Amino acid sequence: MTDYSPERLDVAAILRDEGKAVTLRVPGASSTDPVTGNVTPGTPTSYACHALEEDQNAMTVWTAGAQPGSIVQGGDRFFMLAALDDSGAVLPAPSIDSALVVAGAQLAIKGSRPFQPGDIAIFYKILARG
Repeated sequence: MTDYSPERLDVAAILRDEGKAVTLRVPGASSTDPVTGNVTPGTPTSYACHALEEDQNAMTVWTAGAQPGSIVQGGDRFFMLAALDDSGAVLPAPSIDSALVVAGAQLAIKGSRPFQPGDIAIFYKILARG
C-alpha cells in the first residue's frame, strides 16, 4: 500500500499557512457507577490545529458527510481540517460527539468525513453548526 504520510504533512503545512487556528475538542470516556448507575462524563481533550473554512455548495455538503437527520441549515459552516495537530501528532477522527472551536465559538460537528486514499487520513471535511 502507498504511504501517504508525506501528503498528510504537506496538507497540514498548507492549512497552517492558509487556514485559521481552531481547536478540536474530543469528549473523554465516561464512567458509570455500578451501584447508582450514574454516568460521569469524561474530561474532554483539546487539540490545537488548523482548518480552512469553505463556502457551502453541493460538493462541500456531500464531502462533509452530513449525518441522516442533520439536514444542512442556514449558518452551517464547512471546514477542511488537518489530520495532524500543530505539534505534528495525528488527530483522532472527528465525530458528531466532538466539537470545533473557532475564534472562541464552540461549534457542534454534524458531519465528518476523512479524505483517506490509503490507510491514513490526509484531512477531514467537517460540517459544523453553532
